[in-house]
Amino acid sequence: MPKNAGMGFLPSAKRVLSAAKRPLTAAEIVSRAIDMGLLETSGKTPANTLHALLMRHIRQDGRACEFEQVEGGFQLRKGS
Repeated sequence: MPKNAGMGFLPSAKRVLSAAKRPLTAAEIVSRAIDMGLLETSGKTPANTLHALLMRHIRQDGRACEFEQVEGGFQLRKGS
């Protein structure tokens, strides 16, 4: 199987967060994505990778970004 099978970090984060009832940390998102079969990675620090991707996405897209950082981690912006 390829190194990063499944749908990738950001699409899998969106799926996980859409099902979550509360904000999640990057580590929680990665853990749930792997458990759900959405993400497979052989990286040593996938939570750090996701955190960096989310922060860059939020910084670049601002309020247009579908993700937002809140107390307790990350969540989908309302209306996403």
